[in-house]
Amino acid sequence: MATVRIFGPTIQTVITGPDGRFGFVVSKGSYDIKAERTNYISPSKYILGKSDSLYDNLYFGDKIKIKEDKEVVNCNIPMDHYLLKVKGKISFNLSSVRQFIAYLSLVLILISAFYALFLYNLQKDRVFLSLSLLFFLLFIVNLRNLIKTKRFKLSLGLISDISGKPIEGATIKLIEKKTKKLIETRKSSPAGEYTFFVQPGKYILKTEKENYIFLDKEVKVIDPNNPYIKENIYGEYHAGYFPH
Repeated sequence: MATVRIFGPTIQTVITGPDGRFGFVVSKGSYDIKAERTNYISPSKYILGKSDSLYDNLYFGDKIKIKEDKEVVNCNIPMDHYLLKVKGKISFNLSSVRQFIAYLSLVLILISAFYALFLYNLQKDRVFLSLSLLFFLLFIVNLRNLIKTKRFKLSLGLISDISGKPIEGATIKLIEKKTKKLIETRKSSPAGEYTFFVQPGKYILKTEKENYIFLDKEVKVIDPNNPYIKENIYGEYHAGYFPH
């Protein structure tokens, strides 16, 4: 869920539903929309155009002009995750801190359980035995919850030269193989990274960048539960080359 605010003649704030949907009913005028969520940046810097492989009417911070009262505003706002590398350095990720705290808690609970068991053997006091059993039970419950927790995993492909040096600002076009239709266009990040979120099917990746020659790459997505395209693509440097 994300917090979405609209600014203009009226100011409203809503929280998106589990499916990310939101909407505003506003009066006529000019409006700006701002979306916020922990570990995300809005609007996206790596998605180009007004549509991607799943959604149309993408919003990138432009003024929205409403001509009539009681009109509904419900555009789609692409966001980038903080795990995208910026100039080779991984940005601070709050979820990593939470994960570290969870593991640290498990270790402390386990130490407490063994310490209580040690005190029981030393003093033969059933209170320590009860505490030890309680800590062991707490450890099992927390470990089970940690295993079940679904963590965000960002799938990224890399655009680089043949030596492995990342190429920033390369244009990656996602083309449906059967229809030759352009589905989506993105730019590689400063660390040369990119990703596409697609439906199962066959696609062609066409990469372009001044002074580099890339071969088109065919990819096939089968599993709807793993819908990321994250192929590594290598370009050969040729000074003065311009893509057609």
